[in-house]
Amino acid sequence: MTATIQELNNFHQFALQKLASGANDVSLDDLFDMWQIENTSAETREVDLLAVQAAVRDLEGGDRGVPFEEHVRELRDKYDSEGGRGRVVQSSMLAAFTILLF
Repeated sequence: MTATIQELNNFHQFALQKLASGANDVSLDDLFDMWQIENTSAETREVDLLAVQAAVRDLEGGDRGVPFEEHVRELRDKYDSEGGRGRVVQSSMLAAFTILLF
């Protein structure tokens, strides 16, 4: 999704409200994760849940997947080969999920 001025303003207001309510010890990543959770549609949550359930079934069936470091390296190679237009960022949610599974 392309970030729009309205989305940025919405996040800004959300972050200010959280900080004003005493959430001073949260990082910018934490604020963004909270904002995404609160602003994700029910349809998107359902799709995400189905994907996670499928991944868990694969894991229970013995599929260990691709090691995180290898996956990130493949993404970097892919996006670097496309003129560096992309950027691989490890989100705190992905890291937490990776740690949870392994």
